[in-house]
Amino acid sequence: MKIIKELKEPTTLILCGGWIDDETIEPILRITDDESSISIRKHDGSLSYLQTYGFVYLLTEEQFRTFINSKHYDNEYGDWEDEFFMVLKDYVGTLGAVGMRENEEFDEWDINDYFYHQMDCDEDLILDISGAYDLKNSDKDGALKILSQSNSIKLTDKLTEETKEQLFGEIENQGFGYWVQNYGYTGDADEELKDLCKKGKEIMNKLQNRLTVLGVEC
Repeated sequence: MKIIKELKEPTTLILCGGWIDDETIEPILRITDDESSISIRKHDGSLSYLQTYGFVYLLTEEQFRTFINSKHYDNEYGDWEDEFFMVLKDYVGTLGAVGMRENEEFDEWDINDYFYHQMDCDEDLILDISGAYDLKNSDKDGALKILSQSNSIKLTDKLTEETKEQLFGEIENQGFGYWVQNYGYTGDADEELKDLCKKGKEIMNKLQNRLTVLGVEC
């Protein structure tokens, strides 16, 4: 996987599936091919699909607002109601990208060059994000509405103080490794934490089984 950007503070990003003719905008990610398409893969493996017109740009909110208020936007898209924007609000985490060829991931490509022109057959490009976000295609007005909302579109809420105390007590009493393998988090307030606990339990079980095979008691 190619790491595009790592965001440690909440940052609002907008995926755009249309051509941007503005030298003042330097996007985080730019794919400019007639055949361009992109999928967005969340932490649980589910995919969302961006409607595109041969171009994919990843913009900051400031860049997005500059774009939709530009003369170029009015000339090219002013009368369109197509939903080729996708808002990723208050994002924190790593943004990565992989190519997908015959169900196999690969990253032997130059992210600053034409993606599809580097390939010898049909491939898909997948943008990896972390966290459970409610992603959907929007037109300009829909994207602006999402941006105007005070709440994040991230589905996961902060854990309650009661839950935090419960998890802390379990981990302190049982030890972190035992907690992961035998307890973990099973609530619904944070889907990413629940998913990580599930994967952690699987890894711990495999590790324990391997040590047993090697004659190590644990």
